[in-house]
Amino acid sequence: MRIQQMREVIDFVAECHLEMAQVYHRLNDQAESTRTKMWLDYFEQHQKGVARHVEDYSEAAPKRVLDSWYKDFVVEDFKTHC
Repeated sequence: MRIQQMREVIDFVAECHLEMAQVYHRLNDQAESTRTKMWLDYFEQHQKGVARHVEDYSEAAPKRVLDSWYKDFVVEDFKTHC
């Protein structure tokens, strides 16, 4: 059983998007095709943008929402999957 505050979950989501951006960056370094590099750069920038939006929400969200506690909120370790 894991109990987490919503702020922790939101921070985790933003972190996952930044991790995914790093994956796209690493793939871009290894890619040879110009078109593939273009797509990977787009995906990297998109993930960074989503992370910024999630962080902006975290700053603007009502304190009572961020301080809410959730029981049995299951989050897998995203880094190991990458």
